Amino acid sequence: MSDLKYKYIGAPSICLIEECGELIQAIAKGERFGWYNHHPDRSFTNLYELQAEWKDVKEAYDKLINSIVANTALHVDKKGK
Repeated sequence: MSDLKYKYIGAPSICLIEECGELIQAIAKGERFGWYNHHPDRSFTNLYELQAEWKDVKEAYDKLINSIVANTALHVDKKGK
C-alpha cells in the first residue's frame, strides 16, 4: 500500500486480493528480470519490491482476519439477544 489515501477504501477481502496480485507481479518481475535489477523509473530492486509487497499482503491479511473476527463476534452477540 504505497498511497495512504487508499488504505481504508474497499472491503478487507478485496484489499487482500489486490495485494496478492501485486505480490504475484513482484515475484514474476524478480524471476524474469533478476532480483537485484530494478525498474528504470525506480531505484528499488525487485527483491526490495517483493519484500514491500509481502509486508502489504501481511497487513491486508491481518485486516481481513480482524474484520472476520469482529463481524463474527457481532453476529454471535445479535443471535444471543
